[in-house]
Amino acid sequence: MEEKDIELLKTTQLNILKEVDKVCKKRGLEYFLAFGTAIGAERHKGFIPWDDDIDIYMTIDDMKVLESSQGLFPSNIFVQTSRTDPEYGLMIMRIRDSSTTLIENEECDRDINHGVFVDVYPLYNAPSDKKALASMHRWSLIGRLLLYNRPPRNHGKAMRIISKVILFLTPDIIRKKIVSIAYNKLTKYKDTGLLTRARMDGRDGKEGKQIPVFPKEYFFPAKRVLFENILFPVPAQNHEILSILYGDYMKLPPEEKRVIHHDYRIVDCNNSYRIYKGKEYCIKEKI
Repeated sequence: MEEKDIELLKTTQLNILKEVDKVCKKRGLEYFLAFGTAIGAERHKGFIPWDDDIDIYMTIDDMKVLESSQGLFPSNIFVQTSRTDPEYGLMIMRIRDSSTTLIENEECDRDINHGVFVDVYPLYNAPSDKKALASMHRWSLIGRLLLYNRPPRNHGKAMRIISKVILFLTPDIIRKKIVSIAYNKLTKYKDTGLLTRARMDGRDGKEGKQIPVFPKEYFFPAKRVLFENILFPVPAQNHEILSILYGDYMKLPPEEKRVIHHDYRIVDCNNSYRIYKGKEYCIKEKI
C-alpha cells in the first residue's frame, strides 16, 4: 500500500473506534487498547508508524452486551461475530465499516462483511489452577480450529497436518457442537479475580510458550491516555501488561521489522466491499 492509503486506513479505523467508544459509554461497558495499539499509545501517543490496525480488549461479558448493541451504531457500522455473520470464522469480534473495503487474502473465499475493521479480543475469567488453565488453552485451540474450519497457517507443518486430519474427521454438525462446548468451557468461570486470553502469548506478539494470566486490577479501572490526540482507555497497569507480553516495548524494533504484517488483497476506504463480490471475494479460488 502507498503511504496515503495507509493513512486513510488508519483514519477509518480511528473513526470506528470512536463509534465503539460512544456505544460503550452509553451501555456502561469497558474496553482497553491492546497489543500494538497499546504500545502505540505509550510510545508514540498514537499508531505505531508502521502499524495498520487497531486492537482492543473487552471482557467476554461486555462483548456479549456490545454484540446486542447493534442498534446503537450508525447504519454503516456492523458488529461481526460468528452469530451475526455465519461464514465469519473467528472467535474474536470485529467492528466493521460496511461502507469501506478491507479484504484479506485468507478471507477472500468467504461471503462475509469485508469492511475495514477494529479487532475486539475477549478476556476470560481465569482459574488459578495451572491444569485448569491449560485445559482452557486446549479448548481455545479446538474451538478456534473448528470454527475457522481451516488449518492454521503459521503454526508449523505438524500442526497443519494434525489440523487437516481433525477437520476431515469432524462432520459439520459435530463441529458446531464441539465449538459450542469449547465456548462454554472458556466462559464457565465466574469472577475469579484473574483474566486471560486463554492463549499462549509470546513477546513477539505471536503465540509463544506461556499463557499470561493477569490480576483483574491490572485492567480495572481503565485510564484514558492520548491516542491520535483523543483520550482512549488503556488498562490500569498498561506498562506492566506490555512488559510481560513484550519485554522492553519502549525500545524500537530493528528497521527490517518495521513493516506491515497483514496480507491484504484490497483496501478501499471510499467504496463498500459489496462492489467487489465475485471479483475480489467469493471467487472460489484456492488460496
